[in-house]
This record gives sequence, structure tokens and C-alpha cells, in this order.
Amino acid sequence: MYLNISTFCITLSFLLVVVFSTKTQKSALLTKRRFIPKKTVCDLNQLCTNSTAYPKIAIKRLLKRNKKQFGYLAGSVIAPAFDFTSDILRAPEIEENMCRTKKISMTPKVAFDIKKNRKYIVNVEDFQQIITYETCVDLGESCFGNSAIPNDFETLCKQAYTVVRLLSVTHTGKLEYSYFPVPSTCVCSYRKLNDYG
Repeated sequence: MYLNISTFCITLSFLLVVVFSTKTQKSALLTKRRFIPKKTVCDLNQLCTNSTAYPKIAIKRLLKRNKKQFGYLAGSVIAPAFDFTSDILRAPEIEENMCRTKKISMTPKVAFDIKKNRKYIVNVEDFQQIITYETCVDLGESCFGNSAIPNDFETLCKQAYTVVRLLSVTHTGKLEYSYFPVPSTCVCSYRKLNDYG
């Protein structure tokens, strides 16, 4: 009888350990799964403004728990610079970019960081990170005034990028700053044509 009770106790304690560890593993797996964005069709330059599985409520809870650390940081993250020179001080002149551009403002929900990891970006009602940038309308096309350069050169419009720091969610469900490549502006580049061609 003593042997049976001890066997029963050992078996019961083993089952409790197995059940407890299985539940812990499942909850850890659910937490990890919750914060890994699914593959979606993203907007321009892999910045996604729409994500059907965006964990909005969970992100709000994370922000509420970490309000002292991150609460004051919402706002515009990047915007093109202005020319602050007064119109009175400037001589009247006609200025035009060498490449046509389009100004875009967005609050991304999913993006690829500089290590190519897809991450959720914190962008909810009380905490928005706005990115404003310019994109090339005629990407890869010749710049304005291409006919004025020497014949052995050509110009083309290229998208320039910068890296910004955004508050994001780790795959394990913690808030952290990560670095993300984002477009900045469209530039006119030139290159020498091949001598053989």
C-alpha cells in the first residue's frame, strides 16, 4: 500500500509539472505569435499603414504600463526641412526641383527594421509617430535639364533614404526603439555613359 501511494504521488507530481510547463510554453508561444506581423502587401518602400492583424489593444496596454518611459515622445518623427529665409530677404527667383516629387505623410503600423525584421510600429490614438517625406514621381527617369549636360553623361531621379528611430514592439511583446529605413527625398544623380555602347 505504501508503494502505491508513493507511486501515485510521483505520477501526480509529474503530471502537474507536464501540464504546468505545457501551459507556460503555450502562453509564451501565444505572446510571441501575437507580435510577429504577418506578410502583407505594404505601401511604398515597405512601410505599411494597414495591417489586418494589428494588435491595437495590446499595444495600448503596453503604452499604459510604460507611460513614464514613452508617453511624452509621440509626434512627428521626420519631415522635410523648410527654407526659413524670409521672402523679404530673398530676391525673386524661380526654383524647381530637378526631379518631380510627391509629399507623403503617414503613420506606419508595420515596417522592416534595418536588420530586415518585420515589426509592429506603435501608432495608436494616443501615441502617433508621423513620417513625412518626398518620393520620386518619375523614379529612374531623366532629370529636368538633362539636355544641358555633356553627351557622355546622363541624369536620373533616385530615391534617397534615411534611418529613423521609431518605438516598436519586439516579437516577445516589449516596447523598444528600433531603427527603420524610410524615404527622405528624390535626388538627381548623374553618371558617365559607357565608352563602348
